[in-house]
Amino acid sequence: MLRRLLAASLVVLVVPLTPVPAVAANPGFDVERLAAPEPTTKNQDSTADPDTLLVKFARGASVSAKRNAVARYSATRVTTLPGLSYELVRAPGRAKAVARSLANDDAVADVELNHIRSATARPNDPAYTQGDQGYLRKLRLHLAWNRVKDARSQVIAVVDTGVDARHPDLSRRLVGGYNVLNPGRAPIDDNGHGTMVSGIAAAQTNNGEGIAGAAWNGRVMPIKVLDQDGNGTDWDIADGIKVATDRGARVINLSLGGTAPSELLREAVQYARNNGALVVAAAGNTSGNHRIYPAAYPETLAVGATDQSAGLAWFSSWGNWVDVSAPGFNIVATYPGNRYVIDSGTSFAAPLVSGIASLVRAKHPRRAPGWVHRQLRRTARDAGPRGIDPYYGWGVVDAFRAVGGISTRDFGQPPIGPAEPNGVPSRAVELRGSTGTATATGTMGTAGDVDWYKIESSQVDKLEFTLTPPSYDGTRPGNFDPMLAVYDAELRQLRDVDNAGPGDPESATVTVDAGTTYVAVRNYNGAPDTRPYSLTSQRTRVGMFPTKWEQSLAGDVRNVEIGDVTGDGRPDIVVGREESADGAADGGLTVFPTQPDGSRGAAEVYPVADGRVVPTSAGVVLLDANDDGRLDVAASTWSGIEIFHQTATGTLTSAGVLPGTTKSGFLKRADVNDDGLDDIAVSGYFSEDATELTLAVLLQQSDGTLVKTDVGPGLGGDLAVGDVTGDGRVDIVGFRTDSLSEQYVLIHEQTADGWTLTEHLVSEGGLIRSIEVADVTGDGRDDVLYAYSGGWYIRVLRQTEAGEWDSSPHSYKLTTPAFTTGDVNGDGRLDLVGGHWRGFGVVALQREDSRFGSPIFSSGGDSSPPDGLAVGDLDLDGDADLAIADPRDDEVAVLYQGEPTLTPAGEREWVRSVSPFDFARDRSLSEMPAVRFERDVDPASVTSATVRLVDGQTDRAVPATVSYDASMKDATIRPDGRLLEARPYRVVVKNLRDGSGAQAEPFTTTFRTTNLAPTRVTNLVAKGRFKKAKLSWSKPDIPDFRRVLVRRKAGWQAPSRSEGKRVYSGIGTAVTAKGLRPGRTYTFSVWVQDRDGNFSHASKRRLRGSYVVAGARPGTISPGDRVTVRGKLFRAASDKPLAGKRVVIQTRRKGTAKWYVLGRRTTSDTGYYQIVHRTRVARQYRVMFHGNRAFLGSRSPKRTVTIG
Repeated sequence: MLRRLLAASLVVLVVPLTPVPAVAANPGFDVERLAAPEPTTKNQDSTADPDTLLVKFARGASVSAKRNAVARYSATRVTTLPGLSYELVRAPGRAKAVARSLANDDAVADVELNHIRSATARPNDPAYTQGDQGYLRKLRLHLAWNRVKDARSQVIAVVDTGVDARHPDLSRRLVGGYNVLNPGRAPIDDNGHGTMVSGIAAAQTNNGEGIAGAAWNGRVMPIKVLDQDGNGTDWDIADGIKVATDRGARVINLSLGGTAPSELLREAVQYARNNGALVVAAAGNTSGNHRIYPAAYPETLAVGATDQSAGLAWFSSWGNWVDVSAPGFNIVATYPGNRYVIDSGTSFAAPLVSGIASLVRAKHPRRAPGWVHRQLRRTARDAGPRGIDPYYGWGVVDAFRAVGGISTRDFGQPPIGPAEPNGVPSRAVELRGSTGTATATGTMGTAGDVDWYKIESSQVDKLEFTLTPPSYDGTRPGNFDPMLAVYDAELRQLRDVDNAGPGDPESATVTVDAGTTYVAVRNYNGAPDTRPYSLTSQRTRVGMFPTKWEQSLAGDVRNVEIGDVTGDGRPDIVVGREESADGAADGGLTVFPTQPDGSRGAAEVYPVADGRVVPTSAGVVLLDANDDGRLDVAASTWSGIEIFHQTATGTLTSAGVLPGTTKSGFLKRADVNDDGLDDIAVSGYFSEDATELTLAVLLQQSDGTLVKTDVGPGLGGDLAVGDVTGDGRVDIVGFRTDSLSEQYVLIHEQTADGWTLTEHLVSEGGLIRSIEVADVTGDGRDDVLYAYSGGWYIRVLRQTEAGEWDSSPHSYKLTTPAFTTGDVNGDGRLDLVGGHWRGFGVVALQREDSRFGSPIFSSGGDSSPPDGLAVGDLDLDGDADLAIADPRDDEVAVLYQGEPTLTPAGEREWVRSVSPFDFARDRSLSEMPAVRFERDVDPASVTSATVRLVDGQTDRAVPATVSYDASMKDATIRPDGRLLEARPYRVVVKNLRDGSGAQAEPFTTTFRTTNLAPTRVTNLVAKGRFKKAKLSWSKPDIPDFRRVLVRRKAGWQAPSRSEGKRVYSGIGTAVTAKGLRPGRTYTFSVWVQDRDGNFSHASKRRLRGSYVVAGARPGTISPGDRVTVRGKLFRAASDKPLAGKRVVIQTRRKGTAKWYVLGRRTTSDTGYYQIVHRTRVARQYRVMFHGNRAFLGSRSPKRTVTIG
């Protein structure tokens, strides 16, 4: 469930104005920082004026029909807006009800509520020069101002809360405004928002005061439509848009918005557009994917917010309707009372774009609003995910390029994070860690990032996921507002949580079956946050025992048995308790009777003779000790074995301590002598003075007494009983450890002649801890099982037909030192059951092949000593349950078997994998994107219309064919031609179908092709002239062309990009290099640069130097005499003559300025030229070589001929 609510009304797209102490600023220029933005809330119903509504009457409805329709519901028509089709109707307190009624009236075409919306060249201004407005340079406004310094003709209407007309940074920038709320008064700003917006758009620039507005010498028309609280109705806003349009505004700024659409508002926007005004609107501060109106209308230029480095601001609303972005974080603005403030919000991104739009319109005054709209989009600098995206739209506005300047590098795509690429389930990163806890860390590297993780379960588990974002920091533009979604192995959604805000953790708990569980991590607001987050999974084993009962007990809980000791036919729990370590609690027996409903009854406590049960894990057994058909209890105490008989009333009563059993230890029940009576096998000292253990049996007599008979040397640990030699007699089995390498399984074999001890050396990687005898192979023969450390394996010594052990024993990793056997799943085969010290019950089920399967864990169990486990149906449901004695926590627990309740699965994802991966770069131009579906989609729905490759720069589909392999669920896109280099592309999957219906939400991923080195210019020509050279070329046809760079260097060495003098940088195809020195050789290099900053190889041309020698003879003549002008043309440096070159001989009368062509000559093989003519006046002569494609031009010194 989403935890925020969407803003009810059209809101000023900014935070409440709560000034805090001024931040550092120039003396005389204080700036107040306002509170950081809070996102408007989610899912709240849009509010509307309760007294008015908007009605569009049907075409052709008569005046009387309109009047009667409204009067029928006691409402009145108030006014109209000429040029718009809606009328304002008043129905005090009943607007909603009247609207519902009018919607069914034949005279009415449409009716809607009157929704309330609320407000969201280098200058020498202090805020700009000190860097407070550094974001203007990111927009390249400082370059744009060099091209457009006068936007006075392109008036920006700020439809808002009014303006402080006396503010020194605004007073000279205002034109006549209008107060829609009170037409008789000036549009005075009684809120502050309108003054802020006005200053950002067009504060006086280059006036040495305050801030620089985006529009150099721009003008603002303040239109007041919002009240002192920043609220206004759709009717008033539409009225304000129309007034601004009719008064000649060329750009209309709407830093306001709300979630409810309004046809009246759209009509007003269309009216403005159709009458020559571009409407710019703030995208909103919801931080989510919510359409905000009027920004979301296609006729409006919708503006999102970034920080000063082009990172998406976390509060900025996003969606495919966002056109462009601009800085909206920590923006300096004018404020009423000659003040300046810093604030954040899309409210302040929009007026930056409005100011730039006025510059574009000033540069192209005859262009229509639609052209300006497209120009601002197509010239924007890409940011975030490559290409057009829902977060930045077409990119961050580039003022310089928008007014005709050359492009610059796009803003780089941020690093996508250490775990990437993991944007689809097939690339999910595995959560790793200990048995119970697994973790991963990541970052929201770029806008729209989605990180997938997975965790494996070998059985039914309860998984609790916690997503912890970095702490919220209001000084940062990007904050992580976590969203967490959990999916099962088939990508069916189990949980989707979004309950917390930015910086707060999200948690989701699911119960899942064996297999893979997937987790998707998203940022609600889409913004990048490069600080790491953590995802943690806490595993609770459900397994076969999903529910638990537990009870703490006084004393050291050592062992547990299950049996009917209350005489009601229901199995009860019997617990043996040792005296507590501090002596505060005595040992004894505790019985938990089972109630008819399968629950546990109140504990019944039975003290033992000396208050102490022997500290052993097998000190209590259940048996029929007096052959009365009722289960009794034998407890090994310090004084000896005490027998508790079950009475006819279902209670236990002590029959006293058996003689000769002092200091007894482990007990096991068995019919040792096959007489049908229960006996006890016991190992102990049996006297206060004994120092050696003895193994004995207590044989039940016909009179109900138990008589002790010694068997042989005692066993120091656990013991077990059964026929392990195949002779039909009960044997007693134990173990002895001399060292890690010398351990023995001891068999006291019962024979016709008595007892015989056999020792069997076993070699294990750990110490034997417990031992059992049971038929675990299903062949009717008892086998020996023991647990040993070093991983806690269970070794099974299978008995053969010959009564011996199989030579190849089997081992099973049960991960527990304590175990027992029992038929857990009711298939007639004995299974292995254990209690894990990390808090799990564990079961290994016996298979049909007599082997044991993998362990199945269930949380809730804990460490248990040997014989601290018992299996029985304790809840009377027919399934075996597990009782565990836990001496670590002094409690007894019951794990109840049952079918776990899995988390219900919801909607299934459509896409499992995609290639290329999301945000991939440097992909081949021959790329054929592929999508693997998770669902069995209808093959007929997989077409080039539903699986598309979209050009991320033009937003147009790439011509391609789509093939589908239904067996692999793979769709492949094959473009008709090579992809363009350095181009962003999107793979878009939408409108697929499967058996459950149509795809609701589209799937999108982005990639970028490789950027090849730019190709050189072609047709490069250099023509030498005198003191200059003309160069021309043809630009290469490359999609990411940025500019042509030309540099020159004197001499024969070609200039590099860092050497020589720059001649040209631009997008043209010709340049004249001036300032060349005659007689010198120059080499020119020309490069092409792409938008990534890569350069082509240089194209080079060289123009060699020349010089002209000239003479005029005779130097003094009489009027009418002949003058011979002759000389030679040489190569510079080598002094070799230049033959066959045209030279121009020029002359002028001495003392005049204008030169005339006397004649042209072609130089001889020796570079010689000559011309003869007559003159009657004194003259000056010079010879010009204009140059050509090989040589620079040159000119001779002046030669003077005088009249004598």
